[in-house]
Amino acid sequence: MKKSLSLILSLVMLFSVLTAIPFSASALPDSGILDENTAYSFEPALGELTIYGDSSIATRDFNTGSKPSPFKDNTEIKKVVIQGALGIGDCTFYGCTNLKEVTFTRKSTQTIGSSAFHDCTALETVNFASEGTGITTIYEGAFSGCSSLKRINLPVTVNMIYSTAFKDCSSLQSVYIPNADCSFSSNAFENCTSLTSFSMPLNSVHVDVDMFRNCTSLTKLAIPYVPSYAFFDNALNGCTALTDIYFGGTQEQWSVYAKPGNNPLNSAAVHYNCRYGRCGDDAEFVYDIAKKELTISGTGVTYGNKHPTDEDGPGGADLLWYPYKDDIESVVIEEGITGIGHHNFADESNLKSITVPKSLEGFGRNAFINCNAFTDIYYAGTESEWNSVGYHPSNSGALATATKHYSGCSHNYSSSVTEPTCTEKGYTTYTCSLCGDSYVGDETAALGHDMEIDEVGREATCTENGNLPYCYCKRCQKYFIDSLGENEIEGLPVIEAKGHDYEAVTTAPTCTAKGYTIHTCSRCKDSYKDSYKDAKGHTWNSGKITATTSTTYTTTYTCTLCKATKKTTSDKKTNPMKASGKTAALKYSDVKKKTQTVKQSKAFTVSKAQGKVTYKKSSGNSKITVSSAGKITVKKGLKKGTYKVKVKVTAAGNNTYKKTTKTVTVTIKVK
Repeated sequence: MKKSLSLILSLVMLFSVLTAIPFSASALPDSGILDENTAYSFEPALGELTIYGDSSIATRDFNTGSKPSPFKDNTEIKKVVIQGALGIGDCTFYGCTNLKEVTFTRKSTQTIGSSAFHDCTALETVNFASEGTGITTIYEGAFSGCSSLKRINLPVTVNMIYSTAFKDCSSLQSVYIPNADCSFSSNAFENCTSLTSFSMPLNSVHVDVDMFRNCTSLTKLAIPYVPSYAFFDNALNGCTALTDIYFGGTQEQWSVYAKPGNNPLNSAAVHYNCRYGRCGDDAEFVYDIAKKELTISGTGVTYGNKHPTDEDGPGGADLLWYPYKDDIESVVIEEGITGIGHHNFADESNLKSITVPKSLEGFGRNAFINCNAFTDIYYAGTESEWNSVGYHPSNSGALATATKHYSGCSHNYSSSVTEPTCTEKGYTTYTCSLCGDSYVGDETAALGHDMEIDEVGREATCTENGNLPYCYCKRCQKYFIDSLGENEIEGLPVIEAKGHDYEAVTTAPTCTAKGYTIHTCSRCKDSYKDSYKDAKGHTWNSGKITATTSTTYTTTYTCTLCKATKKTTSDKKTNPMKASGKTAALKYSDVKKKTQTVKQSKAFTVSKAQGKVTYKKSSGNSKITVSSAGKITVKKGLKKGTYKVKVKVTAAGNNTYKKTTKTVTVTIKVK
């Protein structure tokens, strides 16, 4: 096989080079290479694409952006045949809107990739090889948006269906899943608005989040009994048509099932101890576990059942009642069923009787193989009509030895109760599912009206309607003007709501609050605000320093409009004072006579000082003193010489500058 594939790939590559045909979805070549392991051929006249691949390798994955499939959005492809490849890669046939049919011919194919057939809006049929394929996994969105797909019968090997696999398949009416261990992810069948029934696999343990969201036509749901079974929140959200649940356990077991956030479960009728499912394109069954009775209804022919003794190979479906083969004691086939598929009742070792309608035309091969307890056939027609019912020779033993009960139908009546109303009697209609005979019985008296009387009515308010006096029957939900219920009226006699009578008051904006207009109803005081105007915001003055410390100062600002205040605290700046000492010269002859003074300006150079400046001697000759104002005094009698006096010059600082001190040296020369 691998040598053949290599030859095909080599020829395709040569063909592509010689013809230089562009590899695009809009002009698909007659043949090409999908990847290094997979080739294809295309017949444009038929629109048929065939994929050949290595059965041990899946085709490559594509996407809708940087790595699109060569078949993406192709409108020429009408049919796809998969003859090889371990799996179909992601997005391979994405958007092929004219693709109508897909066929898997080899059991080697195991996976269908994410969005592989997404938005193939014309896809109607998906065929799996008659001998069964090896497909095990259907990934996210594999068939999402296939809005023409009406039914799909999966092979028994499928054990995992991922999220959104069949989402938005709006025409999908039925899905057949024979694998008892198949699992599902969330939203698997979301928006399948035509889906009418579904049988959860026998060993499934939960219904995942939003699995059936907006399946608005879903009426019947079969659920097995498995301890700790769970319905995740919103699993059935939007399933407004759900009427019947077929549960494999008892009423007590059902009551403990987890089902929060799934209101349809609480409104549907629950049938306990039974199993429900499809057994043909238009046929269904119910197995009553307690009665051990299998009932087949609908129209047409049932599916054939896979069985190892089938001389034509293990074809057909895996019928969902087969797990109960050792328990079934009776089978009832209702009017409308025309054929029983091969091996339908195989291995039902305790089957004793079967009820057959006149519509049945024949039994498939080995329908009763290994039914060793089979003894009775109840046929709705005559003996001559029975003799025209066809059957495969393999059934001749069982059908010949069983006792036949002809004519006078053994009636299998089902009942339909018509409940009494306020004015009409109730009754029960009994109809035979085999011959259609029916009769009416069990009449019950009319119930009479259960009146609720409003003698005064209710005044209308601004927002709510009022009403005139009336009489209302809680049972039939009709309105009357009399307590006897003889004069019906159309609905509640309504007095229209008055509506609000608003009065407006305007509030101007302030510095901090928006302005607005408030409208208040004069009747009910309801109010609302509109016409908002932004707040004006404060207009601050230049501020005033109101407090200081040694290192900070506080400034208070006042709004000129509303007199509101705000304060800010700032760090004081470093005092920029510069100071240095000078050299002052005195004559010895003057100092000898009397005490001499040196002005501050002659002794010091001080600039940029912030705050009052003071002076203090820190060292030097005791006969030289310094006043706080910076005047230097040299006492009488100081000898000739040069004297160094150290002085601390301090700027006291102010509201915004810190205090600072610098030590300078003043030189006094006496000569």
